[in-house]
Amino acid sequence: MNRQQLIARPLEKLLAGIGVFIGGFSLTMLVKEGFDIPWSNLVGGLLHAFERQLEIWLSPFARFIEEIFAKLVFWKEIDIHLYPHWKYTFYIIWFYLGRDALLDFRRRRIGVAIYTLTSGAVIALAASVLVGRMPLQPNESGWMLLLVPVVAFILFDTLRSVWRAFFQRQIREADGVPEQSDWDSFKYYMNAVVKPFLFWGAIAGLIFLATITIGKNWNVPNPALLMLFVFLVGNAISLIVRALILAFEDRKENECFWARFERSGSSKLGISMLQAFGVLVIILSINVGLLKLSY
Repeated sequence: MNRQQLIARPLEKLLAGIGVFIGGFSLTMLVKEGFDIPWSNLVGGLLHAFERQLEIWLSPFARFIEEIFAKLVFWKEIDIHLYPHWKYTFYIIWFYLGRDALLDFRRRRIGVAIYTLTSGAVIALAASVLVGRMPLQPNESGWMLLLVPVVAFILFDTLRSVWRAFFQRQIREADGVPEQSDWDSFKYYMNAVVKPFLFWGAIAGLIFLATITIGKNWNVPNPALLMLFVFLVGNAISLIVRALILAFEDRKENECFWARFERSGSSKLGISMLQAFGVLVIILSINVGLLKLSY
């Protein structure tokens, strides 16, 4: 391991850890906005501090959005007020897309990394604006909260599959894609990457429709937000399963199973997403414990 790698790997782990931390708090803020549950003074104070800090970081984006809308729709008045949850939706989408770009930088796929960052930022920002224009209230939210992030993930990985299949042939070799035509490579990426998003999006969507139609009397709290969480966790598990399959079937000579699993970008993405939900569970557990102690 050379000196550059000795510096880069700890830095990558630090950035990934910060990303997981912010992702977990963003998920917690969605829970805070979308469910009517009590919060202890300590946890509530931490969440307020996080909210203020994230607002400082993302306020330039909010001003940019307002300016763009003002120029595009100057001929008529359109309310572009964004509710607070737009910030958390943005980061949760960006958490996946940005982690993907970080892996491309690590593998020195500079062109792909820049493309990932650019397209990911545009898609995450557009999706969060669409979601943020509608209020997120305790125990109720519109279908847009589920549909828009699902479409954003599918669109991002579809565009990325096009880029890899038709414009980055050398990356196909590094990814272990069999020698085949550009169109067959595109179908390979769609089946491996986009198909799980379609599957979990369909599952979450069907359950959501069931809860708002035949299950009106089930009293399911905020079904759109719950199904968004199902979608995210399901895709994280799918990514890890894909990495396990690759570790079984596509190892280099003398490469051990866990080394191949760790080398896979799918394993890193999936584990990071589950870790963010782990942070959410820890925060909620601490909150419950503190509330019990205060009674």
